Amino acid sequence: MPKFKPPSKESSLFATFYEEIQILAQKLGKLTIITTTKEKSKNKTTKNLCIYQIKDKKTPKIKGLYRIIAFATKIYTLRNNFDCLFIRNFSSLELTMLIFTKLLKKKCVFLIPGTWIYEPATPKNLFLRLLFRIATSLSDLIILYSWLMLEPIKKYAPTLNSNKVRIVPNGVNIKRFKPIKREKLKFFKKKLGLPQNGYVVLYVGRVSHSKGLEDLILAAGIVCKKLPKVHFIIVGNHYHVDFINQLKLIARKNNVYNKIIFMGAVSNNFIPILDNIADIFVMPSKGGEGITRAMLEAMSCGTPVITTNVGGNPDAVINGETGFIINVGDYETLANKILTLLKDSELRRKIGINARKRIINRFSLEKNMSHLAQILARV
Repeated sequence: MPKFKPPSKESSLFATFYEEIQILAQKLGKLTIITTTKEKSKNKTTKNLCIYQIKDKKTPKIKGLYRIIAFATKIYTLRNNFDCLFIRNFSSLELTMLIFTKLLKKKCVFLIPGTWIYEPATPKNLFLRLLFRIATSLSDLIILYSWLMLEPIKKYAPTLNSNKVRIVPNGVNIKRFKPIKREKLKFFKKKLGLPQNGYVVLYVGRVSHSKGLEDLILAAGIVCKKLPKVHFIIVGNHYHVDFINQLKLIARKNNVYNKIIFMGAVSNNFIPILDNIADIFVMPSKGGEGITRAMLEAMSCGTPVITTNVGGNPDAVINGETGFIINVGDYETLANKILTLLKDSELRRKIGINARKRIINRFSLEKNMSHLAQILARV
C-alpha cells in the first residue's frame, strides 16, 4: 500500500466541468448555471457566468422532491432571461426540468453522456426510461460524444430522430494534461512507495462492477507472474464497500493483493501526475461509456491506453496506433496487451506520441466547447 496519500477531494461541478463552463460562457456571451454543488461559488461568478446554487435538504425522503420543486421554481423565475436549456445528464432531475422547460415553450438541448441508461430494469428504472423517451422526443437537439453511441441509446429511445443528433466529442485541457519529464516524477513515485525501476498500470474512474475491474485484477494475476515489478493503481470513490472487498478477495486469490493499490478519490489536480507516472492506462469497461474522459486525459499525457470496444471509446483509440481495443471480459487478451506494451519501451513511446497527437487534433477541450457553443447559439 502507498506511503503517501495524494490530496483527496470529492468531485463536483466545478472540479469536473468548470473549465467547460468557462469556455461556454465566454463563447456564448452569457451562461447561467443552476446547481446543488456544495462548493462555494465565490470568485466563480463572472460577467459572462452566473451561478445559482440550490441548497439541498438533508432528509433523503424529501430530497428528490425538494430539488425538483426548487429547480423548477428557479427556472420559472428566470424564464424571461434565457433562450435555451442545456442539460448534460439523464438523472430524474434533469429529465423533469427538460420536460418542464418545454412546457414554458423554451428550446432544449440534451447532452447524453453514456449508453447504459437506467439498468437493471427495475420498476423505478422503467419509469425513468419513460421519462427519458419523453425528454429525447421533446428535445430540440441531442448531443452525443460519438455516432457509435446512437444505436445503444436507441434501445432506450427507439423513436429518437437521428436528424436531431449532433456530435461533440468529450474534451481535454491539453495544457493541463500533458507529458511531464520522467525526472520530475521520481519524487511522486517514491512518495507512493513505487520502485523507480518498476512499471505502473493505472485505472481512473468509478469503482463499480460495470467498469470491469474484476477483469483488470485477473489480468494483473497473469501479468505479475511474468513481470513481478508491476503495480496496478485503482483511483476512484469507494462507494460500495462490498464490491471493494470482492476485488480484494480476487486479488488475494490471484496472489496480487500487494500489487494492487486502491487509492480512493484524489484531487483532480493530481490526476495528470498519476497519468504521467503510469506506463499504461486501462479502461476495461463492460459498457455504458460515452467517450471516457479519464482515458482521454491519459492519452493527452502521452500514456498508451487499453480499452474495451464499448460506447464511443473506439472513436478515440485507433487499435495498434494510439492504444489497443479488446473485447469486453477478455482479461487474457488484456494481460497480453499489457505485457506487450511493458516489454517494449519503444512501442509505448510511439503509441504515447500518437495518442497525444490524436487528443490535440480531435479532443481538445477548447475546440470542442467552441463547437458546442456554436451549436447552442444556433438553436
